[in-house]
Amino acid sequence: LCFPWAAHRWIWRHRRPDQLARLLGRRLPTVGDQLLGVIELAEDSSEQTRSRALCAAAMEQVAQSTATRDLTQAAPTSRHRQLALLAAAGLLLVVGLGWWFPRAASNAWQRSLAPWLGTPRYTFTQLDRFPNRMVVPQGERWDWRFELSGESPWKPPLARVRMVGGQMQQESLRAGGYAFELPPLLEPNGLDVWVGDFRQRVQVEPKARPELVSVESVVRLPRYLQRSEPLRRPLRGGSLSVVRGGQLSLEAAANRPIQKAWSNELPLAVRGEGFKTAPLGIEQDEQLQLMWQDYDGLTARRPMRVQVNLIEDMPPTVTVEGLPRQAVVLDSEQLNFQLLASDDFGVRRVGMQWSPLSDEPSPQPLGSRLLAAGGPDQLDVTADATFTAKVLGIEPQPIQVQLWAEDYSPDHPPSLSAKYILYVLSPDQHAAWISEQLSRWHRQAIEVRDREMRLYQTNLQLRQLSPGELAEPENRQRLESQAAAERSNARRLSGLSAAGRQLLQQAARNPEMAVGHLEDWAEMLQVLEDIASSRMPSVAELLREAADQAGQPAAGQEPGGGPVAGVVQPSPAPSASGDGSEDESAKEPGAESQIPSVVDQESSQQPIDPGATAPPGGDAAAGGAALSLPSTTLTGPPQAESDPPPPPAQSPAQASLDEALAQQAALLAEFQKIADELNELLANLEGSTLVKRLKALSRLEYQFAGRLRETLSGAFGIRALNRIGREYKLLQEMVSDQDQAVTTISYIIDDLQAFYDRRQMAQFGLILQEARELDPVGGLRGLTDQLMDRQGLSMAEAEFWSDTFDRWAEDLVDPASGGASAEAKTPESLPPAVVLEVLRILQAEVDLREETRVAEQARRVVAVDEHRAEGQRLA
Repeated sequence: LCFPWAAHRWIWRHRRPDQLARLLGRRLPTVGDQLLGVIELAEDSSEQTRSRALCAAAMEQVAQSTATRDLTQAAPTSRHRQLALLAAAGLLLVVGLGWWFPRAASNAWQRSLAPWLGTPRYTFTQLDRFPNRMVVPQGERWDWRFELSGESPWKPPLARVRMVGGQMQQESLRAGGYAFELPPLLEPNGLDVWVGDFRQRVQVEPKARPELVSVESVVRLPRYLQRSEPLRRPLRGGSLSVVRGGQLSLEAAANRPIQKAWSNELPLAVRGEGFKTAPLGIEQDEQLQLMWQDYDGLTARRPMRVQVNLIEDMPPTVTVEGLPRQAVVLDSEQLNFQLLASDDFGVRRVGMQWSPLSDEPSPQPLGSRLLAAGGPDQLDVTADATFTAKVLGIEPQPIQVQLWAEDYSPDHPPSLSAKYILYVLSPDQHAAWISEQLSRWHRQAIEVRDREMRLYQTNLQLRQLSPGELAEPENRQRLESQAAAERSNARRLSGLSAAGRQLLQQAARNPEMAVGHLEDWAEMLQVLEDIASSRMPSVAELLREAADQAGQPAAGQEPGGGPVAGVVQPSPAPSASGDGSEDESAKEPGAESQIPSVVDQESSQQPIDPGATAPPGGDAAAGGAALSLPSTTLTGPPQAESDPPPPPAQSPAQASLDEALAQQAALLAEFQKIADELNELLANLEGSTLVKRLKALSRLEYQFAGRLRETLSGAFGIRALNRIGREYKLLQEMVSDQDQAVTTISYIIDDLQAFYDRRQMAQFGLILQEARELDPVGGLRGLTDQLMDRQGLSMAEAEFWSDTFDRWAEDLVDPASGGASAEAKTPESLPPAVVLEVLRILQAEVDLREETRVAEQARRVVAVDEHRAEGQRLA
């Protein structure tokens, strides 16, 4: 900067002679003026034109005068030496600084020589990645830390910052940097920073943090679940569940572009506003922490934590609607029900299985049936199903039915529902069960009737009490208890009627039940329902009214005698003795304690007969009745003794009790009639049940003989069969069937004996006597014992017993009848001739059947003997 100024001053400004003359004139004014005048003459052409010699003489004169002078004295003082030393010192300083601080010197020369390049100023305090602009969270206190560079020559112990318009803050150097906690900002502002020789202003811009607008979980299920597409579900909370063997990935989207994101410190793939985690195999419970950062360097306030729970593939669940947990069904009866199966990842198929009733936890199923097929995407399956034992090939027996459902897991066995116990019965077995249930129901009905009779007897005892006794608290309490017991008995009878109606519905399903029996039973149930719903509650209501009315005087009853208020006493007639004494009959013991009554009795002018009875008012006064409403009487002629006394008044409680007793007696009579009809119905039903049971056993023995005839033709007469062959296995099964037949016939004989003991029917006695002689139990047991060695003889005996059981059943038809109505059995509406002809035909049929039975029995005995002889011969 000095050199241009010096060149301008000493060179440029002294380049002409006149400029030098003026410089000499500063110290030698005379010389300076002379020289300046001569210079003007030399440059002025007009003066030279006028006198050139004169101008030359003047110049010569000035030249001679200045020749003797030292013009150097007029020159300015020279400082070249000092300036040179100063320049040398400065150059030495520059060189020294460049040697000691080459980077600073280089930066200074660059900025000096090329200021237009914008080279940043070098500072001895070097900061690492110091920004010129920062984006901070809006409305939040924010922390800012800047670090000294590791190559910083100067490390100041303090740093200062100040927000524009704010207060100065300073922090000490810690761990190679300076940390500041700065106030929240809502608008952009500047931040001045001083660290040693470092000076800079940072532009601070507050901005909202980036937020996630959606997070979706993508779960790829294991292969065995047969799901081609992954499950996509929005993440609503902070946790999700993944099945074992599945893979999880998260897809998130933010409200602005994301620069980077990471999960558990692992970088994630970022695209635009969203990022996605890599598929992660889940083998245990773990927690994922998601963090993201936008292009302004802002991150979420806190990481998003996602709890991943490992779950197992649960087996499906099965529920059933409409199938009773325990029921008695016919083998031809159809049960309709609905199966509901659900699984967390898809139901494969559902079905039904049945097994014999057993105490074992999982007995071997007798059969199974597929009901419906599901699919990998069907989480719930609903199937309408039916159960018919005959269609499914189930023999009459107790079974347990279970519904099952399968999912797609190879490790899960079929899920089973609760056990539904079904007692599958044939029509004859069902009829026997109906008879047994009806007998039990009949006993309960008799208990209700007996309870009602006891209540009736107690009501009779209460009716014998007088109104005053009925008014006592304990008796009124007894009446209320009777009313409550009557209502309770009505409820019991109502429940019994409902149970009877259900039993009737069960009986109606059996086609072999006599229609007449069912109609009579339905009529009796209707009567019982009427008694339970209206008649017995009416009796209870009357008893309650009697309890409420007890203690109140009867309608029209006059209050008792005693001191009367407001009575105008008539003038007493003179006594017969003339002494004026009162009639001794008026003095009764206890008159002093009589309760006063309010009676307004008017006087009369008619004479009073002393021999007549006391007036009505006097009798009432002597009765000791309680205080009642005022009444007005008239003293008149007394009532003659010859007139009959009026009937005693009846209290309202007694009237209600009488009506209750009348209704109760009527319903008891109706109840007794129903009980007698039930006894007859039970007898007829039990008899018809015995017929069906004998018929069923007869068919069973006939089928047994047929099986022997068809399957053992090749082994007939062979004593020792191959114990591992097909014939031997069939014989083993037949032995088991015959053991069951032995048990069945023993039960039938016992029931025949019990029925005969109750009914004493002659035909039952004859059959029992014949059964004792033939011994069917021993005969069937002997058949079982000889079946393995004497198949031909066993076949003949099975046919014999089949015919015998069938004949016994037919002999029981007449005494076991009763399925038709009484009107149908009574021939009174037919003409006499027709009746006689019908009786003759029936008698002829009976005789013919008896002759046929005797002949058939003889033929069978002969056949049995022949079979035995043939068997012995072959043996």
